[in-house]
Amino acid sequence: MKPEIITFSDLEKLLFRLGFVSCETTGTHKVFQHSASDTILIFPAYQPQEPLRAIHLASARKALVEKDLISLAAFEGALEKINQA
Repeated sequence: MKPEIITFSDLEKLLFRLGFVSCETTGTHKVFQHSASDTILIFPAYQPQEPLRAIHLASARKALVEKDLISLAAFEGALEKINQA
């Protein structure tokens, strides 16, 4: 079952659990880095409770799975738990 709404805050919590850190920027984008896997994720300036656009959720999922930071099933499961909370 796919979650209906995932907020930027939800994704941010998952990224932090996976070992990402938030990077300072001079612009408005949100940047997260995972040094061990040499992964950088960049998002537009979302408000914490703003729903993620499907394209940003899909690109984050693709990057995390391709870098073996999380399995597809674990990613979907984490989002399902968030949506049930």
